[in-house]
Amino acid sequence: NGWIWGLIALDALRYPIPSGSYYSRDDIISEILRCQLPDGGFALTGQVSDPDITAMALQALAPYQSSTKAYSYQDKNKTQKTKSVKEVTGEALSALSKMQGSDGGYASWGTQNVESACQVVVALCCLGINPETDPRFMKNGKTAVDGIMKYRMSDGGFMHSLIADSDNPSSVPNKS
Repeated sequence: NGWIWGLIALDALRYPIPSGSYYSRDDIISEILRCQLPDGGFALTGQVSDPDITAMALQALAPYQSSTKAYSYQDKNKTQKTKSVKEVTGEALSALSKMQGSDGGYASWGTQNVESACQVVVALCCLGINPETDPRFMKNGKTAVDGIMKYRMSDGGFMHSLIADSDNPSSVPNKS
């Protein structure tokens, strides 16, 4: 998470890395790639891919799609790997597609929620992928945008989840 948001912050205005810095952009990218799980996704902890962290990793890696550079790194299992950002992106997109629910939505930490679908839509847009037309992100005719809109309330706001979420006590079903 820290590597991901560090790279996103640096790239927000293409901030230069100061000379003498301990980490370069390539170091940060390598650290993100190192965290990829065997199924292609990413997780905050553990070995089960999470749509939020996978989508956030894609957001961070989006500006580096055209690079042909291959990064060599050891994954979490100490296996030596060499991959390009584009390869990792393709694998992560496949993982996100598989994580998508039949209603177009996503679940994180066992709870379907609006934020997970939002992270996916942002990632797809960062990569130039239309979240409403790409067949990889359509399930039963439902898109990730549909996965967001099911949480829209009559007051125009959005609820976190359709059910009470014990991990997020401030979220209340049917309340924006």
